[in-house]
Amino acid sequence: MAILLGSFTVATRTRAPIRSVALDAAVRDVAFDVKRGLVYLSQPDSQRVAVLALASAVFQAPLRFVGQPRGIDVTLSSDSLLVALRATPYLAVVDLATGARDTIRVNGDNFLNRGPDNVRVTADGKAIVSITFDGTGYGGSIVAADLATRTYKNQLTVTEFVPVCRSGDRSTLLVLVDDSCCPIEGIVYDALNSTFLPGRGTVSRYFNVSSADFSGSRFLINETIFTTALSLIGAVAPAGYSGASVIAPDAASAFYGTTSGVSHVRLSDGAVLETFSLGASPNRLALAPDGLTLVAATSGQLSIIDLW
Repeated sequence: MAILLGSFTVATRTRAPIRSVALDAAVRDVAFDVKRGLVYLSQPDSQRVAVLALASAVFQAPLRFVGQPRGIDVTLSSDSLLVALRATPYLAVVDLATGARDTIRVNGDNFLNRGPDNVRVTADGKAIVSITFDGTGYGGSIVAADLATRTYKNQLTVTEFVPVCRSGDRSTLLVLVDDSCCPIEGIVYDALNSTFLPGRGTVSRYFNVSSADFSGSRFLINETIFTTALSLIGAVAPAGYSGASVIAPDAASAFYGTTSGVSHVRLSDGAVLETFSLGASPNRLALAPDGLTLVAATSGQLSIIDLW
């Protein structure tokens, strides 16, 4: 719809109402299944992955596991869901057409209860997995698992808390070695060459949240924006920013958790474009690859925000 104001035309649009469903367990990770219109939510304390149909906002039967399901991602063909089972040496592989399950071993020892934590599938057919542990300091690793051969190779030594994010086109991935402060070391994986680039300093704080745009040209770490080469661009955040954030696929804007909901902010000048009231502060935000659906998890509910 358009409204005429004198000689100016102002475009307007009406958002669909925010849909919310109750959560009975904390959400650790989120994966979108665009092919089936589903979103998967890992809930390690309940040893399950919740399955939500986006069109109806109704939970399907959950996927239950032995071991703590933490990081999750959908494969390149969207035929399988990978689940990092932290209390085991395995990635679970769930066939999304048949429900059949298999495992891929990605860890060879149990030093301080080492196990897979985060997982992201990249454009070269690799599952990049962080292996974390129950101690402090450098006792973890980054593993590249070949999904075709089901073999893995240790690539990097890391610490006990390792956020991982990747671009929407799966070409670029960022690993944060979160206990290497300060500054936190960031390591970029280039899937076009299957290469980890030399690490560079990023932000100077612990317990970070990271996200990437569609092409991998920009990373957002908390409220701070970096290029693919981890050169600092600047920091942008709205009033009431509470820690959760996710960058939009086009890198022109980002969504930030606030004390009462979510603010949509233009990154070029920090202008707040929209606000979404949730009545609570989200601890996890995730955007669908096409940027048209935002999910926000609070301690008691999951909100689905349609952005088209």
